[in-house]
Amino acid sequence: MGIYSVIIDVRDVRQEKGSKKLYFFSENISIEESDFTVSPCFDVEAEASDTVKTIHVCGTIKAEVPLDCARCLKNFSYLCDTSFCEEFIQSDIKSDLISTKVGEDQDFFFYRGNRLDLTDAIRQNFLASLPYSPLCSPDCKGLCDTCGTDLNVDQCRCEQYTI
Repeated sequence: MGIYSVIIDVRDVRQEKGSKKLYFFSENISIEESDFTVSPCFDVEAEASDTVKTIHVCGTIKAEVPLDCARCLKNFSYLCDTSFCEEFIQSDIKSDLISTKVGEDQDFFFYRGNRLDLTDAIRQNFLASLPYSPLCSPDCKGLCDTCGTDLNVDQCRCEQYTI
């Protein structure tokens, strides 16, 4: 999962129903997927509020990550800046909310006691915010289909066909 866990203590939030608390983190979290591994420093700003049955957490995630351009294959730095909102249910409390979600895609995370771990929510929201085909720039010309020349740097002598 991660080098560090992003854990918040929700004791203050849970004491007064409807109360809110802000949290700020700057942590390295290792993201390992089948074809993607990074450990950027994530800057996370989150606000937690008690909604009686759940803890509602909304915030922003910022991280600079290296990606490969889908057109020219050059490595470039991508600034991820995304917002998120997630629901957390205390795992030791049985509720109607949990039983109605069993068997469906979960729209919530669990927490135990007063420790709420945001690490998986950060990871999932970060991965969902990455572009499917990242580009080093919107006007990237890519590589020549025939000879592989980087067309951003040089012109090749291959015949270009227009379809």
